[in-house]
Amino acid sequence: MSCTLPFLTEHLPGFNAELRVSNEDFFVEEIPRYTPTGAGTHVFFLMEKSGLTTMEAIGRIASALDIKRRDIGYAGQKDAHGVTRQWISIEHMDPQTLLKRELSHIRFLDHGLHQNKLRVGHLKGNRFVIRLRHIDCPLSQATDRANAILDELQLKGTPNYYGPQRFGNQKNSHWLGKAILSGDLDEFYDTFLGQPENAIASNTLEGRTFFSQGDYQKAFEAWPPPFRDERRLLRELIYQKGHKQKAYRHVNKTMKRFYISAFQSHVFNQVLAARMPDLNIILNGDVAYKHENGACFLVEDPSLEQPRCDLFEISATGPIFGSHMKSPEHEGQRIEDPIIQAQAAEILAHPTVLKKENIKGARRPLRIQPENVSASAGSNDSGEFLELRFELPAGSYATVLIRELLKRDVS
Repeated sequence: MSCTLPFLTEHLPGFNAELRVSNEDFFVEEIPRYTPTGAGTHVFFLMEKSGLTTMEAIGRIASALDIKRRDIGYAGQKDAHGVTRQWISIEHMDPQTLLKRELSHIRFLDHGLHQNKLRVGHLKGNRFVIRLRHIDCPLSQATDRANAILDELQLKGTPNYYGPQRFGNQKNSHWLGKAILSGDLDEFYDTFLGQPENAIASNTLEGRTFFSQGDYQKAFEAWPPPFRDERRLLRELIYQKGHKQKAYRHVNKTMKRFYISAFQSHVFNQVLAARMPDLNIILNGDVAYKHENGACFLVEDPSLEQPRCDLFEISATGPIFGSHMKSPEHEGQRIEDPIIQAQAAEILAHPTVLKKENIKGARRPLRIQPENVSASAGSNDSGEFLELRFELPAGSYATVLIRELLKRDVS
């Protein structure tokens, strides 16, 4: 994601501020698709974590209980920068076995029984309470500006961009995904381990430089230990005596899926940018999305569907491209197809790769409507702040909404 992506509220003045000054300034609570019924073999725990990713928290819990990570169910992944409440599930255990444990930065607020394991996607949305600090204009003015922008985002819809988190710390996960789908191993290796001129993390510069020079051993020694995936691939490359194809077979499959998904997200963002600022307009041939149930249909008469769009019952969609994706026609197709061709021509020329990687595709609404939105001034021992409260559907990014207020990318 980049500031080259247009803002919906470009015409409204924003302000600058700091996000996530402390973990307590960024609170997220999952809105579950369902809650424990009180009967079953799976114990659901309402977990609150601070300063940990979901996977880090699950790792600590698994270690404490001497079970495997995969035995713990969860609906969504949250990053480390904030306080998060979310449900997890574990089968066949006495709840007190976990509740009596003292785990750093993790506590459990509730628990109950249910008949099935909690799985990724079993999530309705997320509820946010976010405090912005060190604002560059009077707090009253920032509050007025925030409310004007939020009103517009509720009326026309908030751009459903994928946020910068989707593209990794190096901001290049989408290019890794493109290299995978294109079968370009050299590009994959160069992007993943080389290109020192593009290094964002300064502690990877030396390792990237050695890789670009062809010295895999020194590159391995220079990459910091926290970069496990990079070091694992370098170690395999050394073991395979530089044979990239053989070493590539050991790339983590989950990471490959993440990179491919990031590239799909990048293409979607480009299509969404091309539809800005008219996200509240339905075109002939659009694939429309029903917000009530997620079903999609082809728009044959925009004049009939526009009133439903005005009521936020439906919205136009963009591509999560894949072998089974439903494509638009007519006006919608004339906007979307050139972008997909420009981004993925070499991939589309060999469509079997999408089936090989099981990339089925989907449609994603171009806009979402935040609910229970408010912006208010406040203060505590840490100073003044502007507090934002809102709810978003699962898969949408709070940072994209905040981006409209600050008129810059945030992560």
